[in-house]
Amino acid sequence: MGVDQVVVTGVTIVILMALFVMAFDYLIPVVLKIEFDAICRNYVLVAEAQNGLSSEDISKLKDEIEALGLLFLNLNCSEINASKRGSVNAFRVEGIYKNKHFISIFERDYQEIQFIFEQEFLSRKIVM
Repeated sequence: MGVDQVVVTGVTIVILMALFVMAFDYLIPVVLKIEFDAICRNYVLVAEAQNGLSSEDISKLKDEIEALGLLFLNLNCSEINASKRGSVNAFRVEGIYKNKHFISIFERDYQEIQFIFEQEFLSRKIVM
């Protein structure tokens, strides 16, 4: 194996490694969005069963979102037992993911990705 083949092989390995790292870098926000949606979906079910979220549930939701590495921005949901059975309520959670991402093969820059989960739910608990 000559010197020219070693150089070409080395450059090829470096470029392939950079592309491999870039692929993971682009997949991280996708995976976080899936986890964010799963957490929010669980709390929609809780809000549906209780006709809203208690302050304890809201703090648990905030803690779970922040455990993912996201900045918790906003929650729009009715208070517990605030709505009557059969009414439609909005549930909206916003979070921001801040990280450095690749803008070219050897250059990184900061980015903020806003995650929004929005769903309506039907109140199921009978309130007298």
